[in-house]
Amino acid sequence: MPVAFPSLNAAWTRLPPWLRYLAELLFFGLIFYVVSVFGLRFASNPNDPTITPVRPSSGLTLAISLWRGDRIWPAMLVTGILAQFYATHDLVQSLGISSGGTVQALAGVWLVRHFVGQRIDFTSIRSVLGFLWWGSVVRAAMIATWTVGFLVWSNLLPIDQMSFAWLTNFVGSAMGVAVFGSFVLTWVQPSSAQHGEASALETVLLFTLLITATALDYYSDMPLSFLPFPLLVWAGLRLGPRALTTAVMSVVVVA
Repeated sequence: MPVAFPSLNAAWTRLPPWLRYLAELLFFGLIFYVVSVFGLRFASNPNDPTITPVRPSSGLTLAISLWRGDRIWPAMLVTGILAQFYATHDLVQSLGISSGGTVQALAGVWLVRHFVGQRIDFTSIRSVLGFLWWGSVVRAAMIATWTVGFLVWSNLLPIDQMSFAWLTNFVGSAMGVAVFGSFVLTWVQPSSAQHGEASALETVLLFTLLITATALDYYSDMPLSFLPFPLLVWAGLRLGPRALTTAVMSVVVVA
């Protein structure tokens, strides 16, 4: 885990490997747990908090797994169980969904790594499309199929609600990867893309306008849904991939 300050970095490297690994699991586990609980609070059905259209944890776990490797799977599994239990208070359901979901999530990471690569170059159309297909679409379908299948098999979800539940979870996981996964990867990976030439003042102005336009759209009755899109184009052209993914995530969070 890289540390910004040289003195802290030296102290970090002097720690035993097992202690560094444990600290890494605890650090990422805490982040996974907070983000997972955040997503579960937006469940479509209050009686079933596992069916949610907001799953930023899906993108976060994919991005961190590509960055740090599959060794963080214990943090994914344990925090998944804890987050599910926090929402459902059902230990069997939490164990079943999280254990199978972790396996599906890691399988999705393998697919991305195998077909796209360890490092996602967002300046290459092949890399972008491969990341979206294997990481967002295929991986999300696998996770949604396991989650909904387990709920139906356990008689926790009526079979007539299966298609709606699957689609909701699929969209949540897919968008979590497309929005939050790409945001994390553009920042933790070395940037090979040329950044824009915008000044600090222009950057602040752009993000202020973007958040304001998004808030106006959602808190007013006026047809303003088109407002954020020109600003997103502006971010992509002037500020580069990192700013663009940050801008998109800002719009999603405000929404």
